[in-house]
Amino acid sequence: MDAATLIGIAAALGLIGWAATSATSIAAYVDPPSALIVLGGTFFTVLARSSFADFTGSLKSLARSFRPETPPAEETIERLAELALRARREGFMALDSEEVDDPFFRKGLHLIIDGADTEKVVFLLEKDIEATEARHAAHVETWQTWIDVAPAMGMIGTLVGLVAMLGNLQDPKMIGPAMGTAILTTLYGAILANVIGLPIASKLRSRAAADLAHRRLVLQGLLAVARGESPRALREGLSAGLTLRTPPLLSVVK
Repeated sequence: MDAATLIGIAAALGLIGWAATSATSIAAYVDPPSALIVLGGTFFTVLARSSFADFTGSLKSLARSFRPETPPAEETIERLAELALRARREGFMALDSEEVDDPFFRKGLHLIIDGADTEKVVFLLEKDIEATEARHAAHVETWQTWIDVAPAMGMIGTLVGLVAMLGNLQDPKMIGPAMGTAILTTLYGAILANVIGLPIASKLRSRAAADLAHRRLVLQGLLAVARGESPRALREGLSAGLTLRTPPLLSVVK
């Protein structure tokens, strides 16, 4: 669990709530029509602007913003070094009994065990990386749409409230609720976009970058295992790549 995301959003909402209730009751900030316009309107507008697969995928990706899924690079390098040592001692077929939880890691390892040449390994795993990158980008873009649409729905709600207020100027009892809808929709839209949507989209971007870096690290490490490099050489080469610019993968094959 990444406590920073949860604490940050919860603390921001808590401070806003404390400031709001310091002058009046929380009931003054609860308006179902405003919430319906902003939350419902944003939800269905984002759905209309996305494919159903991207929309549902973005909702499922929400968990990644609270829970990192990529293991530390040092841990991955050490695991690859262990595989390199066993491959040198017992051969590639001995790696077939190794348990690997990461599907991408496992896919590449099985390609090596099955005797695939390095060009095929690079081609297939690069295609996997490209598909993963596209999937991450679609999820982030969908969350960016939430950020863009929520304030707009807040403005629409404000206009709806103003129209209702101006249409009932002769009835003082109707002015207050209409004005409340007009103001609260803007507040709801700003909170949804900036306090919730923006941090989630930012975290998903960083998670996506970490995931892609992890996959490229695994690919380079598996190529080193396939070439029969020593564990020390593998550790040194991959560790250097953490601080130096990573070369193109095809150049690693050559």
